Amino acid sequence: MADEDETNEDVNVKLLKKNRKNIVEALSHGHSKAWDEVFEKFSNVKQGGLNSEDCHQVQAQEIVEDKIRKCLDIVDGKGEESAKSFLNILYKLQHSFPHLGLWIKDYPGRNEESVNEAEKIIRGLQDGKLPFFLKMENSSLSEELWETFPDMCDAVEEAQLLPNFTLKDFEEFKRNTSNNRVNCLLDLIMEKGAGSFRCFCKILLQDDRMKVPMLKSINKLESGKNTTHTWRGLS
Repeated sequence: MADEDETNEDVNVKLLKKNRKNIVEALSHGHSKAWDEVFEKFSNVKQGGLNSEDCHQVQAQEIVEDKIRKCLDIVDGKGEESAKSFLNILYKLQHSFPHLGLWIKDYPGRNEESVNEAEKIIRGLQDGKLPFFLKMENSSLSEELWETFPDMCDAVEEAQLLPNFTLKDFEEFKRNTSNNRVNCLLDLIMEKGAGSFRCFCKILLQDDRMKVPMLKSINKLESGKNTTHTWRGLS
């Protein structure tokens, strides 16, 4: 069995090394402006980013592929904090790089800020409001949930918020195409009480597609209860 130091050491550095080839290919594919955006953001990162000397070394390379390789070499030399910062940038810009592998969607250090924000928001809701909030807002969230239903089922199952389905039953549930499939999912989550709903809300708030409608829904609930608090981040 591996010791703690071995299992927790440099997970982001290792992830960059493992996917180095894909990163170089994805960031150099098409117009060089794609790489320029990553380079600009990374050079402005205060902790673990590129300093002026690092930037000079990267820019001294003649072709884009070599610039990316030099940047990755520098990141590797700086260590875990730098690798994590670089991965965060790739994660946020992943839709700009269609050739970036699926691994980026599930890298170990993702969404820490989103997790903290979600916990803060959910903490502000009283248990008695949670079922009401879910039922009041399921119609406004249904369109987004419908589009991502299979993925959302996987996330909810992973968080153990569903009954103990057999694998066959679970796969059939995910393939459900009825108009009320979202309500079925919500009802199953509600059966386990407020704690499960809080966990479900965190899952939604950590999803880029769900975050804005969820924040607006929470604000709507609070406003409807004659509260004066407005959640930050609403546009």
